[in-house]
Amino acid sequence: MKKITLSLSYFNDFKHLNKHFENWKDYSSLVKFQIIDDCSSERLIDKIDKSIVNSLDISIYRVTHDIKWNIPGVRNLGAAVCATEWILFCDMDQYFLKKDFLKLNKKINTPNFDKNKFYSFSRIGLEKTAGTMLISKDSFWKSGGYDEDMVGNYGYNDPLLRKQLESVNIEEETFKDIFCQQFEADCTLDRDGLNKNKRKMFKKIKRLPKKNLNILNFDWEKSI
Repeated sequence: MKKITLSLSYFNDFKHLNKHFENWKDYSSLVKFQIIDDCSSERLIDKIDKSIVNSLDISIYRVTHDIKWNIPGVRNLGAAVCATEWILFCDMDQYFLKKDFLKLNKKINTPNFDKNKFYSFSRIGLEKTAGTMLISKDSFWKSGGYDEDMVGNYGYNDPLLRKQLESVNIEEETFKDIFCQQFEADCTLDRDGLNKNKRKMFKKIKRLPKKNLNILNFDWEKSI
């Protein structure tokens, strides 16, 4: 049976990470877990309970360059080291219940499950997910991956990726029967630079489809 890699983008949020660990235990047999640490102030491997590592099929990677708003690089690293056909990118404030992961696992193990789509999730009382998505590695790299020229400022990385996917005929589908849960946010995001990334995005859309890959423009290491 195929497994999915759940790739969590992490930065200085150990409180929510512990909530993820507790949740992951419910479906640990179905998933390969990976955490991509975006150069947090403390090394994650020095903070986590080693018994957690032993109970989960988990890998941890750390970006060692402190680059502001390096979400595109973190996501590209997650895809580059992913050991399964399918990767589920997950934001720190979102998670899945076991019943929904069982449905998801069943879908990817269906022979006619469409690899030429990427998948977002329903959320109760909220719009569909943006940064949290299921995609095959082949589709991800066919689109060019996240554009690392967008680092340094908040926002528009996910809309740009969607436009890249659209430009190579990879359509989006939102699961109506699989729900993504939401942790309550306990921080205020610095959205300075949002408009700068918006302007960048519109310029880049005009040049699609993307012609080449320019990824992992930073140093990183595997912790476990």
